[in-house]
Amino acid sequence: MKLFCFMTSLIIVNVSSDEPMDYQTNMAITNAYVKQASEFNVLGPNFVENGLEQVIKTIIGDDNTYSLGAILNMIAIPESATNQRVFREKIQSELGIGQLQVLESDYRPLGLYDLGSRRRTHTRQALINIYKHSVVGFEGLFSELWICRMIALFVSAKFPILYIRNIQAGPNTCITFNGVTTDTYSKVRGEWRQFVGNINFMSLDGVFVY
Repeated sequence: MKLFCFMTSLIIVNVSSDEPMDYQTNMAITNAYVKQASEFNVLGPNFVENGLEQVIKTIIGDDNTYSLGAILNMIAIPESATNQRVFREKIQSELGIGQLQVLESDYRPLGLYDLGSRRRTHTRQALINIYKHSVVGFEGLFSELWICRMIALFVSAKFPILYIRNIQAGPNTCITFNGVTTDTYSKVRGEWRQFVGNINFMSLDGVFVY
């Protein structure tokens, strides 16, 4: 069931995920929240943090609530249009962002991949910033599973056609599988690095580039 309310070319929708047109609207509305969060700063006693980065870090860390598939749908490959409402409601609750209105003319001409690309423009940069500003130098604060989920999100946002289907985290190790190839990441002397076979290939600094 869908409820449409038109106000001059603005659209407010209760979205069902049963039809392709609803997928488009669902993604577009969530994109608006992602963009707003990317422009939002969270002020603390001794810090300032970007809103989108804070939300993504929280979601990565809550593996009891959000499966790998769910966070991929939210952050890296939203074209499936699942978990969109969950993502925007998380942004709303964590950052206190109110209801946003979306111009129908801004998204009706766009396909799902175009809308997904708009999402990835913001989330890819947020993940780079999370790695550079929160992880580097503080690797010991994050579990192998947290790091592995972060890597899977970024690699999927960078290469959405070959998104990560599965991950395996173990002591100082993260293994990702994209349906074709397997990649291994290991923590060596406190630093996470990518391995090709048994070759210590490169630091994650070389992975987390736009």
